[in-house]
Amino acid sequence: MNSYLIVSPVRAGSSWLNTVLETHYNLYNVGETLCKISSAFVADDIEVKTDDKNKYYFHHASQQYKQNMVNMWSEDIRKLSREDQLDFIKSKGPCVAKFTPWDLYPDIERGPGYGYGYKLDELKEKWEPLTTIFLYRKNTVEHFLSFLAYHRTGIGNATSQFMQYQRPKEPFDKDWIEYYANHFWIMNKCYEDHKFDYTIAYEDLFQMDELCGVPLKQYHGQFTFKLNSYSEEEKKEVTRRTGYTENYELC
Repeated sequence: MNSYLIVSPVRAGSSWLNTVLETHYNLYNVGETLCKISSAFVADDIEVKTDDKNKYYFHHASQQYKQNMVNMWSEDIRKLSREDQLDFIKSKGPCVAKFTPWDLYPDIERGPGYGYGYKLDELKEKWEPLTTIFLYRKNTVEHFLSFLAYHRTGIGNATSQFMQYQRPKEPFDKDWIEYYANHFWIMNKCYEDHKFDYTIAYEDLFQMDELCGVPLKQYHGQFTFKLNSYSEEEKKEVTRRTGYTENYELC
């Protein structure tokens, strides 16, 4: 059975697809454990959160994923060498993992020093056979607004369509524009520098009947729900100030 690696900027459907693949194929869910940028588990200066049962808390994750986090952290995986990390995960059998584009690079000039510098060829060799999936959003206007809301609230996914949530709508300044621009830049660089088995837009993902043998429509409306909607005025303001469009295509 294949393992799967999803490479995606934040706010592009990776959490949903990660859980779908885990559920359908009963995969070992690595999730964002090896993502240095992940605010949930792995940033050096962020304390790991636990609930009363000492399971790692990630509100949209499956119970099995939470238990996997406990197991991996109990092994103190982040103190292992990179090679040993990958071997540890391989020992668990076929898996699904999420990386951001930053994680395929070491510290680079334009970035904030997030990347661990995993090599895609190295991952393919360690986790063979490995299917790689690159996600992005065509609608960069809504991606920018979703990115902004996530970083202001810390809430990435709704686990119920009735979840109480109010998106902050404060004006954004040039610092936010520059911050997103760095993520937009590394997304494009990652796509240019690597060859993925599948490249899928967020807007197409939820219209597809099947991916990697998984009947995606079977899982629509499960696991996570769309959080945000945006007014035409908001979207026009983003386009006016940034030049982003609603139909961006990777080059």
